[in-house]
Amino acid sequence: MPQIIMVVKLLIALTAFAIGAVSAWNGVQIITARELKELEGTARKALSDAGDKLQRGEKPSIPIEDITKFIEAVAKLLEVKTGPGAFLCLFGLALGAAGYWVLTSI
Repeated sequence: MPQIIMVVKLLIALTAFAIGAVSAWNGVQIITARELKELEGTARKALSDAGDKLQRGEKPSIPIEDITKFIEAVAKLLEVKTGPGAFLCLFGLALGAAGYWVLTSI
């Protein structure tokens, strides 16, 4: 009977750790992957061109409108998208910690 309990604890620990890892990974993906989709095309292109000019040692010129669009897109991203992503990251870390705790208590 104690051997069955150990197997069940091991399965619970591994399942919690796996679900936690997937949850944390999805949270990171939500936070980072949608950032590029939110940026306006012209703002992204202007900032990319400015980065290329900086690498060549030239002085970049970025229109104020493009910078404003970029800042607004990032602000919108932080308002809307970061909450669920952060929640998934924290939930995943908590499940991983719980799985580790169950694993060490075997």
